[in-house]
Amino acid sequence: MTVPIWPDELNQWMMAPDFSAAPSDARLKSPMDVGPGKSRRRVSAASAPVSGSLHCDQNQVARLLRFWHEDTAGGTLAFMFPDQLFDGAMLLTEAGEPLLTEADEQILLEGWWLVQFASEGPPAIRPIRRSTAHVANIQLNVLP
Repeated sequence: MTVPIWPDELNQWMMAPDFSAAPSDARLKSPMDVGPGKSRRRVSAASAPVSGSLHCDQNQVARLLRFWHEDTAGGTLAFMFPDQLFDGAMLLTEAGEPLLTEADEQILLEGWWLVQFASEGPPAIRPIRRSTAHVANIQLNVLP
């Protein structure tokens, strides 16, 4: 079975004001009788939470719901999603200048995340003021 890929028909980038990503936190914190608590690593690999919003028209809403129900089996299967932090970023030299190919074209990074929809539920979709435009809020877990 192949891993589903985020559909090309949907926006590949979450809207910046709503985007949030945090590193994985696999610490186990234990209180002490006296003084500060101690912490240790609970597991060697933990998922990292990511959330954000996507602008969608009616066709994209239908495609998103179909992707949720069919391609990811109701959000239970992992899928490939564009790396929201580094995909499309320019590769830079140590001096901060763009690294170029022999044809003077910028070298761009390409990155993908293996993700799963978070357990909070399916994408939440809300219309934008009586129009055919919608905003879909999605919550993902980037898998290790």
